[in-house]
Amino acid sequence: MDALRIDLGLGTQLRVRPADGLAERVRTAYFDRPGNWWRLCLNADHVESEAYAFYLRALSPAPIWNQTPSAATTG
Repeated sequence: MDALRIDLGLGTQLRVRPADGLAERVRTAYFDRPGNWWRLCLNADHVESEAYAFYLRALSPAPIWNQTPSAATTG
């Protein structure tokens, strides 16, 4: 979830912006304690955007990915 929140926070600075409506889906996601996972309702565009965010995180050793989501969106 942190990677998605950072991606959404940087959305206007990225060449490929997050899919429309993804921010709302991430905001309304909830953590399922018994299953120990996050539950998101996504469409195909959201899934593609989410995969791209994880791809960027895997490729980039940049410090931005090591920040908290709020730190990435304020600077």
